[in-house]
Amino acid sequence: MEAYLSANYATVPGPEIARALGLTLRQVQCKAHAKGLKKAARRPWNAGMAGQMPEGWGDWGRTAKFKPGHTPHNVQPVGSEAIRYGRPYMKVRMSGTQNECWRPKQEVIWERHHGRPVPPRHVVVFRDGDRNNYAPENLELLSPQERMARNSIHNLPKQVAQLLHLRGVLNRQIKRIENGK
Repeated sequence: MEAYLSANYATVPGPEIARALGLTLRQVQCKAHAKGLKKAARRPWNAGMAGQMPEGWGDWGRTAKFKPGHTPHNVQPVGSEAIRYGRPYMKVRMSGTQNECWRPKQEVIWERHHGRPVPPRHVVVFRDGDRNNYAPENLELLSPQERMARNSIHNLPKQVAQLLHLRGVLNRQIKRIENGK
């Protein structure tokens, strides 16, 4: 059985080997895996057919491709605004990745007003908390340290901080019970 499997596994289909050995397909696969046997690489049906279309399709494959210089119908100009991830973004350039082309609107406005880019890891926040107020006076640049201090649990009243801590303890206990640990 082992010799037959070793000699034929690479080229003979698994169901045929299973029938010949009186095993299930899964048993054959497990035995082959345990012995380190692998199936021979198969050549895909369309190998070497780049640019060739099936018979009867005519020139469809060559004529349906975009021509050089073609601009898709949904391209938006620089300065366009769009809602992405639930927040307004502005298009700042035409080429590059999504993150290079589209930037959060508040960052673009802050950079235009201050004449310098937002430093790495810094964020632009709304002073009054209104995300629709894009006045430059309402936008504030925060470093990671300032952001952490502003959003810290230690800024809350002592009783609220204790409640949040207890909620975390309770949630961890519930998860532990749900997962059966």
